[in-house]
Amino acid sequence: MRTATFSDFIRRPTQVLADAAGEDIRLTRRGEEDLVVSNATRHDGQIGVLDQLSRLIAASLDERTADRISDSMSDVLPWIDFLPDEHRRSFVGEYLRTARACASIGDFRKLSIEIEAWKESATAYAAGIDPAGADLNLLDEPVAVQRPVLT
Repeated sequence: MRTATFSDFIRRPTQVLADAAGEDIRLTRRGEEDLVVSNATRHDGQIGVLDQLSRLIAASLDERTADRISDSMSDVLPWIDFLPDEHRRSFVGEYLRTARACASIGDFRKLSIEIEAWKESATAYAAGIDPAGADLNLLDEPVAVQRPVLT
């Protein structure tokens, strides 16, 4: 992916686009999130491929396959190892369902939220807390507490 500054793009849009013919362009912006300019056909093709892959994997998902996928995913997401086996299978199933849904609309933000929520559960298990069975008292209204004092 080629990179150009947003200022260059504003000053010379035709030149920046011509320089990056055939590939996406990352437009860097000072103090703001980068933007990506992509060819619509290429973008739609990528989303279509992701959609088909997620459908294919979801269609072949059973317990053994979920276990194999979670074992492979632990190379990329090592925190998965802290989840109990049945939750690892649930994670794989939810991950694939959410990925398929995200691919169908071309927006993967929900998948990032899903991954982060599972990572927090793994963090709790690593700390010895079972999030599902934890004795948590949720408050209806916030309560002010004193600032802790270090001794």
